[in-house]
Amino acid sequence: MLPEDRAIVEADIAESLRERRPFDVEYRVRHPDGSIRHVHGTGMFQLGPDGRPLKGTGLVRDVTDFKNWESSQKLLIAELNHRVKNMLAVVQSVARQTRRSSRSLGDFVDSFEQRVHALAGAHDLLTRSNWVGADLAEVAAATLAPFEADGVRAIQIAGPPLSLSANATVSMTMALHELCTNAVKYGALSGPEGRVALTWSVERRADGERLVLEWTETGGPPVTPPERTGFGTLVLRGITGELGGDYHLDWRPEGLRCTIKAPIDSQVRA
Repeated sequence: MLPEDRAIVEADIAESLRERRPFDVEYRVRHPDGSIRHVHGTGMFQLGPDGRPLKGTGLVRDVTDFKNWESSQKLLIAELNHRVKNMLAVVQSVARQTRRSSRSLGDFVDSFEQRVHALAGAHDLLTRSNWVGADLAEVAAATLAPFEADGVRAIQIAGPPLSLSANATVSMTMALHELCTNAVKYGALSGPEGRVALTWSVERRADGERLVLEWTETGGPPVTPPERTGFGTLVLRGITGELGGDYHLDWRPEGLRCTIKAPIDSQVRA
């Protein structure tokens, strides 16, 4: 028995003798190989006329696996609480920014529902991997699929495998959702002939690797820079800042080109 547990066990057994009740104790033992195990002991002493124990019966069980499971459950609950708080903070931010950029209550409701749906999609991807992260190609496919018409492959996706962290997964989902929403309203995806190419690459530089992602629209109506900063631009600004990168919007007449660059570090890679 570990010395720091001995006093607790002796006190519980002494109390059970005085009260003539079964004892129920947990303590740790060190095995000959040096490993430490958790033990649960229950039992009852038979006392003589003088109150001294004559004999006892009991059961000692190794409960190490259960204690480890119990600890992991506490950690999971704490982590879940942390993630829920983070997600609620994101939803609050989305609601606040959507309200600022909406022209009417109906516009707000439609935009807010779509953005929350995009967040839910990112949450589903992360749940499958126990919130470790998700592959960028999987994130792109899941986020962009709802924006394509049946039977029309309007968005081409290409890039090397890259496992994103949980935070980067949520950020990239929101960025792609806003680019798609803009393309549906004003850009290439607003007409049947429009096309979008989503590509990314990994640049190897002296200071480390960098993700370069490009969103290129063609075949849609002529575009011009917007007169005011919309929600999508705010999202791109916030996301690239969070990932330590930057973005550039090129409002070409033939279609928007958005370039996002971010260092591939612990904030980006799972």
